[in-house]
Amino acid sequence: MAAGSGAAGAAGAAGAAAGGAAGAAAGGAAGAAGAAGGAANGAGNPREPQLLTHQEQGSYNYYADDQLDDDPYDNYDDGRGYDDGRGDARNGDDRDGDDRFDDFGPADDDPDDEMSARRSKRSVLWRRVRRTCYVGAAMAVLAPVVVFLYGYMAWAAPDEAQVMGMNRPIELRYANDEVMARVEPPKSREIVHSLNEVSEPLRNATISAEDASFYDNPGFDFKGIARSVYFLLTGSGVGGGSTITQQFIKLDLELNKKDPGYVRKVKEVVLAYKMTNQRSKDEILLAYLNTAYYGRGANGITAAAKAYFNKKPSEINEAEAAVLAGVVQRPRDNDPRVDLEQATTRWKYVIGQMEENNYLQPGQADTLQMPETQPRTDWQTDNRLTPEQDAIWQAIQKELESKGLEQSVLYRGGFTIKTTIDPDAQNKAEEAVRSVMASQPPTLRTSLVAVDPETGGVLAYYGSKLNKGDLDWASTRQEPGSSFKPLVVAAGLQQGIGIGEYYDGSDNQVIAGTPFRNSEGVACDVPTHCGIREAMTKSVNTVFVHLANKIGTPKVADAAHAAGIGESTKLANIENGVVEAGIALGMYPVYPADMAAAYGTFVNGGQRVETHFVSEAISSESGAYNLEIEKPKPAYSTDAEESSDIAADVAESMKNVASNAKVPLNNNRPVAAKTGTHQWGATDLNRNAWMIGATPQISTAVAMLNDDGGPKPLKDSSGKTFYGSKYPSQVWQKFMNSYLQGKKVEKLPAPGKIGQFEDTPPPPPPTSEAPSESMPPSESMDPSNSRDPDESEDPTSSAGRPSRDCGGLFNPPCPPGQDNGDGDGDGDGGGGPNNVAPTDRPRYYG
Repeated sequence: MAAGSGAAGAAGAAGAAAGGAAGAAAGGAAGAAGAAGGAANGAGNPREPQLLTHQEQGSYNYYADDQLDDDPYDNYDDGRGYDDGRGDARNGDDRDGDDRFDDFGPADDDPDDEMSARRSKRSVLWRRVRRTCYVGAAMAVLAPVVVFLYGYMAWAAPDEAQVMGMNRPIELRYANDEVMARVEPPKSREIVHSLNEVSEPLRNATISAEDASFYDNPGFDFKGIARSVYFLLTGSGVGGGSTITQQFIKLDLELNKKDPGYVRKVKEVVLAYKMTNQRSKDEILLAYLNTAYYGRGANGITAAAKAYFNKKPSEINEAEAAVLAGVVQRPRDNDPRVDLEQATTRWKYVIGQMEENNYLQPGQADTLQMPETQPRTDWQTDNRLTPEQDAIWQAIQKELESKGLEQSVLYRGGFTIKTTIDPDAQNKAEEAVRSVMASQPPTLRTSLVAVDPETGGVLAYYGSKLNKGDLDWASTRQEPGSSFKPLVVAAGLQQGIGIGEYYDGSDNQVIAGTPFRNSEGVACDVPTHCGIREAMTKSVNTVFVHLANKIGTPKVADAAHAAGIGESTKLANIENGVVEAGIALGMYPVYPADMAAAYGTFVNGGQRVETHFVSEAISSESGAYNLEIEKPKPAYSTDAEESSDIAADVAESMKNVASNAKVPLNNNRPVAAKTGTHQWGATDLNRNAWMIGATPQISTAVAMLNDDGGPKPLKDSSGKTFYGSKYPSQVWQKFMNSYLQGKKVEKLPAPGKIGQFEDTPPPPPPTSEAPSESMPPSESMDPSNSRDPDESEDPTSSAGRPSRDCGGLFNPPCPPGQDNGDGDGDGDGGGGPNNVAPTDRPRYYG
């Protein structure tokens, strides 16, 4: 072989060894060129290598990665590792081996090589990315197909007999694991054997509400699934993608086990398609109607028609059908006897869907009216639970339904539910109510809810149920009256307004366009200079209305919600959304449990906790259910320390209320408490009476109202009205002393001392005597019938404003929050500042 050919071949070999596939290609090309040269010259001396200057300049690309090395001496090797010593070999004197012309520079001195290396790395990286994308795309197509085919062959769709046979008893346990009660599923499950036993309006309403394309879809709805996935990924809404067939599949207990949500969704789709191929649409609709849960413990349409209307399914008309079809979505909240507003909204939606799908005659929707349903438990005869256990059970169901565990799921899963109820606290709560109210009319409905401030667990719950199925009054919203005032103080502290500030606490003022009065005989030592502490202890109404007006009533509502009043409780005028000044005196109804939780924040470092009845829910089939109980979080600020300071200062303002109301706790135990009463219209009678108080170990709310088939004024056995400082306070005191007996006396949190913390001293007395501005209580007044220091008069009963005793040219400056009495801050009349609107109709606070 010619010498040129041999050199080129060696170069090819060296290139393959040094550079992999690219080097091998270059070496091979050079070898081919060498072979051609040998053939042309024949035997004899080899041709001298051409100089670079002799080569064709236009053919050389300096930056090309695959440019051939034209210097035949560069890699000359006789096969024995010989180097000619000229410094041009890669492993010769060109020590860095990087560029063949800089023998003494560092290895990284050539930027061209760096660019080539980076370009090579990017090429490899993108090649891998492309391959990964190809594999991912293939898997995205193939994996669902494989899963679908596997599921179709391996998974069996349930039938109604299988679903109905799954019910098991539910066991309720106290917090200490003692058994509270055992709730048995319904003994009989009446079913309809043909769609002819279900009225046509009921069938049409069900399809309209749940799956308008039922008779046309393959068991699932592509658009519905896409919408559900979109809402899940974006968090922009709540949308179900389940057809009627899928909803029936859900009832299979297998779909309520530990499978992740996306696995259950896959099973729904596969089995819905399989079931659609195996059974007719009428059969699937019949199976759904026989197994759907309608609330009230009613499984199946036969039980539902009886539970709501005491009818057979074949007797249900259009309006009634819309109620039954509507409750399936949210069986409790859509029940007209639970939330009439929500139920009406859902009913109108179903009627609209029926009209849109041509199941109603033109104009018929306008003639339909929301029908009245019978009481929730009239159709049931199960008396295994005591009335108060039944109240707890109903509260548990409401809580678990909000977390995705409906009663039907609980029965099928054979759940054991561990509650937060302390059996000792529950017994003492029932005993306290019975002993105090034993001689009083049974129509006085007493609610008692005790909450652990640290965990939010309900320790005791009394709803004044005389029989199973009665209304649970502890789950009924009631106007809290003056017991709402601490939340006004909390809102003020959020704005830096300390409990040492003072306001005009005189009687008979017009604030924010509405007249307000204090209770008869209630007055501060200096009425026009009344500090928050004194106003809280004596319950001076006008001080808190001024405070709410100063900070803005919407901020009071925000503070209340932050403390624990649920967002579903509207603290505003329902008609126009305006938060009226009367919020300062508890004009908006709230739940007793929420008030107990709100007071709990005052003694728990300003931490809000989720009020709950259930600590564990364990299925005998699928194990523990994730209840996702919210962790404590600062209530009044994003800063935990600031929230703690606010809560502690509110508690500081309340610490003398219980003693002043003559219901102190034993051993001088510190307690943050407040009484409250709401007036009965423009009368001297009352509608609601409250007492709420909290220690670091327990927060308890007691509320009373009078109901005898309808609301009535509060009257005791002697026919006299009463206030929060009487029977509610007595029940509260008896329960708290009994529960806390033997427990450590814990102090209230140390005050945070926000803003003006110490009481601002009153101005010096005037040089000349002036008549008193507040009428003292009559000495001949019967103390048992006098207003206690937390009540207000009818705000509309006063026709005039108080005389102006501050501001202007000849009077001293008004204190913070006071002007000429009209609440607008400028003395010109009209509405108040900070979004406070005048009340345009009578409101009765106290």
